[in-house]
Amino acid sequence: MEGYMFSSFCTEASRRIPLGNGICVEGILVANGSMHFDITARMCCAGVDMFENVVVVEDDENTRLLLEFSLTREGYRVTVASDGIQGLEIIRGHTPDVVVTNLNMPRLDGIGLIKRIRNDLHLTTLPIIVLSGARNQDPEVLVTAGASVFLCKPVDLTKLSECVKMALNSNEPV
Repeated sequence: MEGYMFSSFCTEASRRIPLGNGICVEGILVANGSMHFDITARMCCAGVDMFENVVVVEDDENTRLLLEFSLTREGYRVTVASDGIQGLEIIRGHTPDVVVTNLNMPRLDGIGLIKRIRNDLHLTTLPIIVLSGARNQDPEVLVTAGASVFLCKPVDLTKLSECVKMALNSNEPV
């Protein structure tokens, strides 16, 4: 594409160009009149920008796969972890926009994960959605630890999607 400069930075004016099948490219018009294109295509599913990252921390493989599939289908970039230690490493390495975590997991449980996230100065405002099959879980313990939302398993995927969207669109607790 002679005459076009490719860049991954955004400057003055931006235009989203749909390519079909939910894929679009960001075009950026800069001050000198030239057009730069973000070389990373963005998938736009259900109005969600693919650059919104969700980390799912869940020890049960079937539940983890279901959550990953559901959130990916909603248009999120999903990274999964099978326990709290692995989840914390992923979260600290690539700060997500939202964390969805189970409570009862090996190596580091959900409460421990939440506390470590809240003690990290770079992650204090990160929304955390907690999933648990323990119906007798005291929500006050989760709120005190720093959870944003508590959902009971089996999780209603529509409700989870709504909670993720609310967390992304709000600076307030969900």
